[in-house]
Amino acid sequence: MVDNWLRVDEAASRLGFSRSKVYQMINDGLIPSVRVANRIRISAADLEAWVRTLPSVGSRGRVDLPETAPIAVPSVPTKQE
Repeated sequence: MVDNWLRVDEAASRLGFSRSKVYQMINDGLIPSVRVANRIRISAADLEAWVRTLPSVGSRGRVDLPETAPIAVPSVPTKQE
């Protein structure tokens, strides 16, 4: 089966997002992608399936995307005198 693979800028255009937002969402694991050599590609079919999983647009005309997991910051021990 031949799949239609998109570059990040093409996916961003289809989604109406900036390229940097799409890169961020890929890095956060929200948008499925594959890396071929040093290039990121997104399956058009996977992108469409991902979009269908999003909640519908609310009355204010915006979709709240899932938040990324917070990064745990270790506490720094204070110097005991």
